[in-house]
Amino acid sequence: MRTGITLIIIFKTLFSKSDAGFTDFETPSKDWFNALFRNAASWKLHRNDKPSWKNSPTLPLDHNRGSFLFFSTSGSAGAVNKKSAILESKILRTSNRGSCVSFWYRISGRHAGVLELKKVKRSGTDLLWKREGEQMEGWKYVKVAIPINPNTKYYQLIIEANLGSDGSMALDDIDLDENHSCTNSLENGGFVVDFENKVTSMKNKVYGDHFDWVIEKATSSGGGPPTDVTSGIGHYLLLKTYGKRTGQKASYVSNGISRSDNGACLSFYYFINGQRVGKMTVSILSKSGWVSTAKILWSNTGNQSGNWKFAKVSLPKTLTSQSYDIMFTGTVGTDNSGSVAIDDITLKNTGVC
Repeated sequence: MRTGITLIIIFKTLFSKSDAGFTDFETPSKDWFNALFRNAASWKLHRNDKPSWKNSPTLPLDHNRGSFLFFSTSGSAGAVNKKSAILESKILRTSNRGSCVSFWYRISGRHAGVLELKKVKRSGTDLLWKREGEQMEGWKYVKVAIPINPNTKYYQLIIEANLGSDGSMALDDIDLDENHSCTNSLENGGFVVDFENKVTSMKNKVYGDHFDWVIEKATSSGGGPPTDVTSGIGHYLLLKTYGKRTGQKASYVSNGISRSDNGACLSFYYFINGQRVGKMTVSILSKSGWVSTAKILWSNTGNQSGNWKFAKVSLPKTLTSQSYDIMFTGTVGTDNSGSVAIDDITLKNTGVC
């Protein structure tokens, strides 16, 4: 009898409407569930109107004020001896036009652990996205393309938190578009560039450079970082310094960004390996296309311990009052055997950080 009931449930799930759409956890979700048949703890639903949450420095408020999911090494979620929590989507149909999932996340604590997005299908599990360790302060937004596989008719997405020795993770506002592939576009001309799909928002500077940045796949033998930021096995933007002369430059620039009366917020991950490998700067061209208007907003020089680092830069409204550009410039140092790389560039053109 139990087997029959299980088969009926699976049959109804497979052939029910599979458009997961948007989930903000303000009402019970019909599209995302805590895993029932895996050896995992449960994500917990919390609201920011609870006094105990307001008084705790380790627990974030909803980025739009409201409810979110949370998993921690302390409290009720961590009281059990299970260090992972898995959130499963309903059964989804593969689209021949591509699919895209986005969500907000927050990872707090130096030894917080790993947060992963995976695609589960009959033939196995694919890792689509990963973040490990503390991700600085505040909520972060991510958009991930779901690869098209004509041999897979149905699949599930899972968001899995594997906690370390001390920390917490939170999720909010999961948005799944099953019938359209990801785009780089955000509101008011903003964009996300993770170098996993064709880049339309940025390009190598055409004139005045000595060489170009290149999009490279993460590998242990490619001269760059052995992992990328997005999934650990994806792509990043690499400044190949080997064979270049000291002082030579390469710039990567946006394709014109709409004005913003409220300023903007730029975030990205960077990798600098080598004591004298060179310098990386981020500049704003307050008049789109005019390099002569460039103003340096951020710079870093020298070895960064061979790890990916996160940076966030506010663009004041005085610099975004007309169409503008963002430009990343790498300058070769005296040691051309190191590497400089960039990944997961996000520009929110609706206000400062």
